[in-house]
Amino acid sequence: MRATIVLVVYKQSLADSESFRSLLDNWALLSEQDIELIIHDNSPTAQPLPAMGGEMPVRYHHDASNPGLAAAYNLALHSASQRGSDWLLLLDQDTHLDTGYFHELLRLTQEPAPRYACLLPRVSDGQRQISPVNCRKVRAQPHSHAGSTCVPISAINSGACWRVCWLATSGGFNPDFPLDYLDHWAFHHALSQGQQLYVMDCEIRQNLSISQRNQVSTARYQSIYESEYRFYSRYRTDLFASYRRHLPIRLLKQLLLFRDKSIAQTTLRLMLRKRD
Repeated sequence: MRATIVLVVYKQSLADSESFRSLLDNWALLSEQDIELIIHDNSPTAQPLPAMGGEMPVRYHHDASNPGLAAAYNLALHSASQRGSDWLLLLDQDTHLDTGYFHELLRLTQEPAPRYACLLPRVSDGQRQISPVNCRKVRAQPHSHAGSTCVPISAINSGACWRVCWLATSGGFNPDFPLDYLDHWAFHHALSQGQQLYVMDCEIRQNLSISQRNQVSTARYQSIYESEYRFYSRYRTDLFASYRRHLPIRLLKQLLLFRDKSIAQTTLRLMLRKRD
């Protein structure tokens, strides 16, 4: 496997990163492959890189401006293209990847298989499958079928392994989605270009901070909702009307359940906005 792994962290030490610990737990296996690891730290202050041993090249990049995910992924894509990596594996800081995931990934990338644009695992939050999802409708449902697919699905970024040659020729990751909804855009873009995706048999575990609604900042919710509106109004125009019909239901729930009522005000502004 000739690959580049990019791990993006924000306000978390590498020692506390579930993803980084997963890499260390599988370091011996990964070090046998032709892999480079790029750690992209968007935290306000830099941190020292732990000694990891082995022959795998490891580079640490710090950017206190916190440009988000798209910028970090595009930098890693450029590095992957320059060194001739076939695959680009995306990781955030809160993903647990066991040995089974890496064994299946190595097997799939070494088989003379069809040229899938992306290999993606099933992802659980410990209680339910959260990725991938069938996104034929705004209210997405879990997509549990493993294997090749070209149906409209979306998945979280972390754990997804993209084919470098396709990513590079298609323009990389869209800077219009620096953080939120970048994953939705990426999978929609691949499928709209006629690419096939492959859902792996394995399941990994993800800690989703956004699921704790009263622990997420107002600014983050605003970012999510603005990106969501941009995605449906510009890219999933077939679902835009359905998305708009869903907003009043969301507004009511926010008024009843959220302590911070300014989040509901953001939803109200989107309801009243004319299409971009």
